Amino acid sequence: MSSALQARYHRLVGRVSWLWLQVWLLTLLTVVQLAVFQVVVPPWQHFDEPAHFRHAWSLVNLVPAQQAAAFTPLDPVMVRETLGSMVENAFYRELTAPNYLRTHGLDTLGHSQSVEFRMYYDWVGWPLRIFRQADITTQLLAGRAVTSIFLLIVVWSSMGLMRSLTRPGNRLRWLVPLCVVLVAPVADLATAVNNDIVAIAGFSLFLWGAVHGLSRRMTLMHTLWIMAALAFTVAAKQALLFVLPLAPLAVVMGLWNNLGMRWRWLWLVSVLVVMALAVLTLRLDQAAFWVTRWLNDTPGRVTHEHAVHGEYAIPAVVSSEPIYQRLHDDWVVQHPEFLLNFGAWVWADEPVEIPLLGFAYVAEGANFMYNEVLGSEEPVRVTQEPQFVTRKFWVPKEAVILYVFLWPYTLVAQESINHVYYDGMVLMEGVVDTDQVPVYTTSDGRYVQWGERSAENLVRNPSGERAWPTFLKQIDLAVQEVAEWNPSAVLHRMLDLRWSGDILWVQQPRFMLLNLFNRLAWGGVNLPGGLWGPLTLGLFALGIVGSGVHVRSLLQDPESHNRDRGLLTAYGFLAISLVLIWIGADLWIARFMWMDDLHLSDTRYTFPACIITVGIMAGGIQVLGNRAGRWRDVATALVVVLFLAFNVAAVVAYVDTFRGLM
Repeated sequence: MSSALQARYHRLVGRVSWLWLQVWLLTLLTVVQLAVFQVVVPPWQHFDEPAHFRHAWSLVNLVPAQQAAAFTPLDPVMVRETLGSMVENAFYRELTAPNYLRTHGLDTLGHSQSVEFRMYYDWVGWPLRIFRQADITTQLLAGRAVTSIFLLIVVWSSMGLMRSLTRPGNRLRWLVPLCVVLVAPVADLATAVNNDIVAIAGFSLFLWGAVHGLSRRMTLMHTLWIMAALAFTVAAKQALLFVLPLAPLAVVMGLWNNLGMRWRWLWLVSVLVVMALAVLTLRLDQAAFWVTRWLNDTPGRVTHEHAVHGEYAIPAVVSSEPIYQRLHDDWVVQHPEFLLNFGAWVWADEPVEIPLLGFAYVAEGANFMYNEVLGSEEPVRVTQEPQFVTRKFWVPKEAVILYVFLWPYTLVAQESINHVYYDGMVLMEGVVDTDQVPVYTTSDGRYVQWGERSAENLVRNPSGERAWPTFLKQIDLAVQEVAEWNPSAVLHRMLDLRWSGDILWVQQPRFMLLNLFNRLAWGGVNLPGGLWGPLTLGLFALGIVGSGVHVRSLLQDPESHNRDRGLLTAYGFLAISLVLIWIGADLWIARFMWMDDLHLSDTRYTFPACIITVGIMAGGIQVLGNRAGRWRDVATALVVVLFLAFNVAAVVAYVDTFRGLM
């Protein structure tokens, strides 16, 4: 063998040896991390763990009819043992513990997970069968062991992905996987009976396959890999249905890259496809600013011969869910304890006696999930002819959020679907002469003259003349059936910028970034001190800057641009995937923005893209260090120290929180 071949052989052996050393070291570190979190996290203290365990247990121990029921009585012994274990392990340390000795098997273990696919729960069921005779806590720990395997898949996928993106010898090949191991909230999920980490593992495999194909040459094997990994992801967690378009996008980008075609044409085709899909799937029949929680068969606005203002009226089905609108929060806070005057033209398909409307308010300092309702003073007899009806409401000074809702409810059985129509609505604060009919002074009803007073109408779109797009009923039904959320309702929350704009596009992203590594155990355990949130923001900002510098250098070098076309394609796809996952996590709250339920969604919904997020932080800082020359090793050490500090702080927070409670 020639000396040149011998040298190449030894280099290859050295690379393989170094690769396997990295694999074994990172695997060992992952196992240690899992063991630590298995010890420091008491039973039941993970997100939704009682509910997920309940579903896995029911698949093993209950008959099929009981398994399919969303809220079914469980075995009373199992419920008592589970609630007893939860009490013993300080689950109710800040809550009122149930009297589990008196339970008769009612499901008190959280929101049912029966809507999810069975795949993950069948896997958890295997150790539950083996330990069927053990106590309930032992069964839970056995189920946790199954979940822990998937963190290894995440770490191995991060290694494969970074090898696809970088050249031999690049320290990001081990630095990014190391940082993924040290992300405490991910390890937290990996030691729970919860399907989150399974979905994260599936999406990590998908990203690895997509990047491998895009950075080299997309083949049939890559396509099958991508499709299988994304199908696995959705089978693990149905909430990730929205990522399915990434599979065809990856394949199309790969084929486009294989053919060497200009990207401007792909963007043009993409815009045309999106426009065509919008035309085919959307319709304009929802009254703007008026929302419902669930899908119903009645459009949000209809043309009607009796319409008083314009061509449209807002229909509400008798004894169905309310239609409601949130008033401007700033206005509510600025007017403590005030009188509201409401007036509207109303009529119905068939005569009916109903409350005219109601108000719901949330008091200052109260949980958003609870509110007080102010009802109408007395029912009103609605006929088939329009009549103008008024009501007065006193709103208490403690109200900080106020909703007006149209709820034509009656206890009298209806022989057929009966609609009550609302038109020309007016809502004004203060004293007005309600014996007079108000007059709109602007065509859209924003300003009104009521008696001698002229003011802004507090009801937006009071006659339904302004429309919002709504998805086709078939799409809403399909998604609602599988994932328990209504796409049209989410779209309407996005469009109501006065209400949800600040929440969705300011408060929620800021909350997720500040708490990216900071929220553990149902959000009840946070890292000590106020340093960690700003530190996370700083890390992310530096990572974005460094990543931008790296991509810009590739784009500005013509030779590098041509040589690294596949690499740039992979970067672009990772950016799209990251944005989609974070938007999906941000919009999670939109599923719950009802009158009686509002809370910011947790950062764990961003973790399917944790490899990308961590890669931006670690890789971007490393790029900045490399460009500074002598700071290369300092940048690497800084990244390792910071991620290790986050991890140690999380362990300390767990120990401090549960010390003496167990």
